Amino acid sequence: MVFLCSSEKDLTTNTADFKVVAAIDIGSTSSWYASSKTDTFKTDPLDIRIDKSWMVGRSSYFPTKTATCILMKGDGSFKSLGHEAQEEYADIILNDEAKHYLFFDKFKMALYNNENISKEMMIKDVKGREKKAVDVFSLFIVELMKLVMKNYQEFEFNDIQWVLTVPSVWSDKAKEFMRHCAERIGVRGYRLIIALEPDAVSVYFQYLHTLKPTVVPKLDRRYMVVDIGGGTVDITAHEKTDDGDLIELCKSTGNDVGGSEVDYQFLALFRQIVNDRVMNTLLTDDRYIDSYFDILREIEKCKRNILASDNNKLHFRIPFSNLDTLCRDYNNKSLSETIASSKYSEKISLKGEHMSFLRSILLSLFAPVGDRISKEIRKVIEKDLQINMILLAGGLSKSPLIVKNIEDSFKGMKIIKLPEEYPADLAVVTGAVLYGHRPHFITSRITEYTYGRLMQPEFETEKHDPAKLITINGIDHCKDVFEILVPKNTRVNVNKKIRKEYKGMHKSQKEIRIAVYTTKKNQVDYVDDPECKLFCEVLVPLSESADKTRCVIVDFIFGKTEFLVEAFEKKTKLQYNVSVELK
Repeated sequence: MVFLCSSEKDLTTNTADFKVVAAIDIGSTSSWYASSKTDTFKTDPLDIRIDKSWMVGRSSYFPTKTATCILMKGDGSFKSLGHEAQEEYADIILNDEAKHYLFFDKFKMALYNNENISKEMMIKDVKGREKKAVDVFSLFIVELMKLVMKNYQEFEFNDIQWVLTVPSVWSDKAKEFMRHCAERIGVRGYRLIIALEPDAVSVYFQYLHTLKPTVVPKLDRRYMVVDIGGGTVDITAHEKTDDGDLIELCKSTGNDVGGSEVDYQFLALFRQIVNDRVMNTLLTDDRYIDSYFDILREIEKCKRNILASDNNKLHFRIPFSNLDTLCRDYNNKSLSETIASSKYSEKISLKGEHMSFLRSILLSLFAPVGDRISKEIRKVIEKDLQINMILLAGGLSKSPLIVKNIEDSFKGMKIIKLPEEYPADLAVVTGAVLYGHRPHFITSRITEYTYGRLMQPEFETEKHDPAKLITINGIDHCKDVFEILVPKNTRVNVNKKIRKEYKGMHKSQKEIRIAVYTTKKNQVDYVDDPECKLFCEVLVPLSESADKTRCVIVDFIFGKTEFLVEAFEKKTKLQYNVSVELK
């Protein structure tokens, strides 16, 4: 087991057989990657490579991440991704060639709060054309991996330990989907770690505090992590033990509120100024797609710079020509005249290609978002976990307005944010690299559900429902019994194994099928309880054997970021290739 202690040696010891750790963080609105060699990690864990090559061709905006979008050719092959894809798609539309391409934007949110995730699931591009989600995600992942590989041409693909980050509030099915996407493009299972985003943030803060104590002040023993990304806020709570490792104090929580919610508020303001018809045309008409992207980029800059100046007016660069044309078409007025006749006429002015807003207007756009984030934080505080410190990360945590809202809402708590030289929007991907080097940093987690298996024990009159009575080979059994594997709200160590034995029924038996169910109740008697759901089916393929009563050991593994199952034959120790199909 690996412990994080005050000793620098403990932070840098690594006995892994891989040469590089590379993390890919596919965000709701933006994505990026980071990496470091194992040799570098041993001497300086925080020497992590983050390529800052993302370039937005038609603006002066040079972010360290790129947009979560991908442009595909009609046959499904790759054309481009990120900001480059946005620029190329705008040109394709102008050249009237859009029918030959597919453009998927912000596709990650297709996995959020979705109970119907599958390998056959379809998602729509911006034109409503469908493609298998697994094809879109896999292509995006592999193209980012290619960018990583360019930095390590001296190594083979299998020399890299890959880490994919996911929100902790995602379902097990969503996590399994991401693993499947990576494995189908050649990543071996043992070379892939699924890391929870707030866990990565927590690990990053621990390393910064230990190795850069002037950057991050002393951390409390217990603290909350609030990761405010583009589409979601992800919250967890950790405790640092005497051994220096981290344990989870409560199951993660969160919601679909983040930077994209602020974008929505900005766009709603524009609708009030120029009217719905103008904005609908700007957002949906191919001729104006480039202007739409320009507005989104300007919103992104505004979110971060809104308090950088003391001026009472803030300037917002707009696609003037197109907005003016649309206002003339739909309002019979120029853009300037449209603004003058709106209810914001005294608060907004037009100067060339810039709208000037009174600060108070833009400040009001952040209020509902900040309130929703604070509401999620309060849910964790109400668990009475004796926490007095909040660590902030994620792109929207760079907004002074959001930080101020949190500080005002929780005045008795210490709010820790990252300084400018350690960008908060890169905390997840940077922490994920560290986590990839030290995957056992977090040693226990809290179960969200009660997990159980379907059983058919011998019938007991005083215990079982008569309606569940069935007879098998002359013996009375009870069907649909829910046998608990792990109760909900239980702290389980990483790699906690619940071991069960299964016996073969006959020599020609080809497989053992196991049904695993979950419930939010502490206990249910039968799997057909309304609040009980089929979680997964486990298939254990059996080898040929002369022993019809052979015994198979099945280990249900809890505590990791994913649900795992292993199985082997008790007598021969033969390991079986188990498959888990999440439902």
